[in-house]
Amino acid sequence: GQGFTIPNSSALALAPFTRLTGSASALLGSLQLAMGALASAIVSVMHAHSELPMIVVMVSCVVLSLVVYVLGNKRGERQGNMEEAELIELI
Repeated sequence: GQGFTIPNSSALALAPFTRLTGSASALLGSLQLAMGALASAIVSVMHAHSELPMIVVMVSCVVLSLVVYVLGNKRGERQGNMEEAELIELI
């Protein structure tokens, strides 16, 4: 499933950037590399000779992703409502 998910999520993340798309792509790649290194370091620090550290890090990443998604949607809704209000004012 990663072959389908990763390219599509990257395309969706870069969709708002009409200018400087290369810079946005480089930033996305840098953030992905940094988050992978951070997750790996945390798993290494929590070394417990079991799968528990990996599970904790994976669940933490899922929760963090959900928080970012929810906050991003709220921000998008506010911007959408502002754009609708501006259109109504023009009419």
